[in-house]
Amino acid sequence: MRYLFDIKCAFSFFSILPMKFEDKEDFSSSKMILFLPLVGVVLGFISIFPFIMIQNPLFAIFSAFLYLFLYGFLHLEAVVDVVDAVYAKMSGKDAYKIIKEPSVGAVGVLWGVSFLLLKVAGFSYLLLHGKYFEIVAILTISRASLVYLIVSESFKSSFVDSLKNSVTKKEVFIMMGLVGLVFIKVFYLFLLLFGVSLFLVKEVEKRLGFKNGDVLGFVLESVEIVGFLSIGAFCGI
Repeated sequence: MRYLFDIKCAFSFFSILPMKFEDKEDFSSSKMILFLPLVGVVLGFISIFPFIMIQNPLFAIFSAFLYLFLYGFLHLEAVVDVVDAVYAKMSGKDAYKIIKEPSVGAVGVLWGVSFLLLKVAGFSYLLLHGKYFEIVAILTISRASLVYLIVSESFKSSFVDSLKNSVTKKEVFIMMGLVGLVFIKVFYLFLLLFGVSLFLVKEVEKRLGFKNGDVLGFVLESVEIVGFLSIGAFCGI
């Protein structure tokens, strides 16, 4: 029952899927982070289902947008914030103050739109080539890489700290092992996406001077695009 509550928390915080909770339930001690990869699996299956049922190019695009909708475009918003902060830092401004502001700049919006188009194009392209397993693998492994970053790095975020402190390294190791076993067929993706996530988080920190939850969102979007493009590059071979 405990893990059922944690799963509900994971979907409540990291997707728009409706979850019902009792008023007395305490979210602060939830181990939701362990089930972040499961969110990727479920959102992946839900997203590709319309295209599988109706094999039409337009439904490939619909499925791609459905995936973005299912997690509420949350991480795309992080892309805009991080890019704004990076450019603000280059201009000598306080990057942390900029990243926390509700308003966004034109450059950040352009990057956000670019990420959106790349993601929709990559997702749709893989659907049209029948790469269903690979899509689900990318959505799952990308989130597993975030779990690893959260427990192995330090972030300037009380929420990320609470996620980190809610689990043990043994629990994370078991979760990583399960993800690796399920997607052993595409283990190269595991290595690629984890490598890209580690590289990006270090590069963004170098430019900002800190890491927070928005940086994790930026990394997730970037890693998924890299996954889509890397698989897409070999579709015709």
